[in-house]
Amino acid sequence: MMTLKQSIQRLKWRFSEKKPFAANENDFEALNTIIDFCASIQKKNYQEQELFAKLYIAYYSNLLKFYDCTVFDSMPKKHIDGILSKPLFLLIEELKEQLNLSEKYLPIELSGKGPLDHIHIAHIKAAYNRLGYSDEDIDIKVKKIVDDRKKSNKDLAQLLEEHEELRNLLLTNTEVWNHQKVADSVETMINGSINDYLISKVPA
Repeated sequence: MMTLKQSIQRLKWRFSEKKPFAANENDFEALNTIIDFCASIQKKNYQEQELFAKLYIAYYSNLLKFYDCTVFDSMPKKHIDGILSKPLFLLIEELKEQLNLSEKYLPIELSGKGPLDHIHIAHIKAAYNRLGYSDEDIDIKVKKIVDDRKKSNKDLAQLLEEHEELRNLLLTNTEVWNHQKVADSVETMINGSINDYLISKVPA
C-alpha cells in the first residue's frame, strides 16, 4: 500500500505529463490514499474540537428556530460562517460596544422606585468592583442599599448620595469597557471553561 507521500508524488508525476493518460490501478490507489487521509484528518479535527462542536451544534439549533427553517436551508450555516470569518479583534470590539451600551441604560433605571432587581444589583456590584472594593465589602454595601431602598421612598440615585464616587460612576455615560479589558475578560472566561472541561475528563 502506498504512503501519503508516495501517493502525492505518483499523482504529481501523472499530471505533469503533457499528454492524456489512462488511469491505472496505481493511480486509483494513490487517489484513494489521499482521500482516506483527508477523511481521517476531518474526523480527527471533529474529535479534538469537542467544545467547538458543542457550541456550533447549540447555536445552529437556535438559528433553526430563529429563522424558522430546516437543515435544508443554508441561512443558519451562512450566519455561523459569517461569524467565523470575522477577525477576532472585530468580535471583541462588537462585544465592547454592547457592554458599554448596557452601561448607558443604567442612569434611566436609577430614577425609578420600588425593589431593586437583579440588573440594578449587578450594575452596582460591578461599579463597586471597579472602585477596588473586595467581594465581601461589596456584598455588605449592596445589602445596605437594598435594605435602605425597602425602608424609604427614595430612588436609587438619592440613596447613593452618601456614596458620591459610586453614584457618579453609575450616572455617567463614560466608556467603562475598553478593548483590552474585554479581551482579557473573554480570555479568562474561555480558559476557565476549557480547564473545567479538561478536569471533567480526568478519571476519578
